Amino acid sequence: MPVRWRHRVEYVLLRGCAALFRRLPFCISFVLAAGLAALAYRLFPKRPAEARRRIAQVFPHKSLSEVRAIAKIGLRNLFFSAIETIRFQKLPARWIERHVEVGNFPENVEAHIQKGRGALFVIPHMGNWELAGLVAGRRGLPLFFLVGRQRNPLSEAYLNRVRRATGLEYIPRDHKSTRILLRRLREGKIFGILPDVRMKTPGVPVRLFGVNADMPGGVAMLARHSDVPIFLGHVRRVGWWRHVWEFEPPIKVDPAADPDQESLRIHQRIADYFTEVVRRYPDQYFWYNRRWVLEPRAPGATTAAR
Repeated sequence: MPVRWRHRVEYVLLRGCAALFRRLPFCISFVLAAGLAALAYRLFPKRPAEARRRIAQVFPHKSLSEVRAIAKIGLRNLFFSAIETIRFQKLPARWIERHVEVGNFPENVEAHIQKGRGALFVIPHMGNWELAGLVAGRRGLPLFFLVGRQRNPLSEAYLNRVRRATGLEYIPRDHKSTRILLRRLREGKIFGILPDVRMKTPGVPVRLFGVNADMPGGVAMLARHSDVPIFLGHVRRVGWWRHVWEFEPPIKVDPAADPDQESLRIHQRIADYFTEVVRRYPDQYFWYNRRWVLEPRAPGATTAAR
């Protein structure tokens, strides 16, 4: 993608903000981020309005004031997560121990991880999912993620450098991705996937948030072809800078079952779990996602991916 002048301006602003927030004390950076989020909510009303529409779609019985509160906290949490991501390299182990409660992760996940065997971590866009990857990596889990391309190539390259500095592996999404993912899983690595996004091609039909939706169909396919367990979980922010994890015991694809029916079963289980946790913690969800999962896909695609 060619670099345009606005890309350079955005990049300079990003690097300037990152340098500022790295130097500020942690609490002051969060106070400033909260103020910027409140300002952005008012100055750029289009995205908050879209977030409120989505919240009202999922929670039709909530009042307008409740919907607004969820949208505001969701945007503030997004700013908080950006601050934490910027400061990844400066987060010491003692900070993580004090601020991240891993909950049932040891007994429901780590106890079932077999050395040399891969796994799938399937989580919704809740809390600071990037921080979750960092913490899992520091606990010795060989985690990797798939990342999409951004419109600004300069910002994309910078953010990827920040991510890779954590020691985690990030694989760009392209036509070679599936082969690479399967190879990594068979090498014993763990793939972190967030499938609550709208895809360009059809996925697996599920009931999500009480309505019909398409979910990307890769989870069941990857688990079946690499014979790895699937762990459903979520991370959420408590207050401003505490984080809590919750994970389910592992589920496995039945190799003797019909692949299409098994794909439907697995992905509906994922959709049910996502629906449950988002309804429990609505202000933790990423309502501002440009690839909102309940938006209709582009016309023309008709075959479902299994």
